[in-house]
Amino acid sequence: MPGDVTALPRVGGSGRPADPRGRRGAIRHPGRVAVVVVGILAVVNLLAYAGLRSDTGSDPARPVPQAVRRLQPAPDSLVTPQDGIQVTLADGMTGVLAVDGRPVPEDQITFTGPSDLSFRPGPGREWARWSAGLHHAAVTYWPETEGRSHARTFTWTFRVGA
Repeated sequence: MPGDVTALPRVGGSGRPADPRGRRGAIRHPGRVAVVVVGILAVVNLLAYAGLRSDTGSDPARPVPQAVRRLQPAPDSLVTPQDGIQVTLADGMTGVLAVDGRPVPEDQITFTGPSDLSFRPGPGREWARWSAGLHHAAVTYWPETEGRSHARTFTWTFRVGA
């Protein structure tokens, strides 16, 4: 009949007419959505910052003493099972090496000068090759003129790949 008004069906008693195309309405609480989005972004940024600032090493970095001029392998480096150890000390210093708490026999240390010491594993040596994993190396050094009674020790670690 002309003049009759057809009422649109209501959605769940909300007092609003349903969308005749079947779509839902706009976001009901945009303020809440904004708070949740900002909160999620803050948590993601905090986790990223904490991950970048974290120290994955087991020991804090220790400075190498001035008397130790060069270490090979470098602290915390990865080497092969056949790689050697080499230490260059300051002029006037001499020393000995140890690995994993065992001294390297002095007759197996190569002295290319009083301040340059090296050891390479091999057949008939204290170590035929390094086993895979973490190793602790140490150089005990002292002034040539004063003897071992004035010795100091510096330790570092290196990792051997399989």
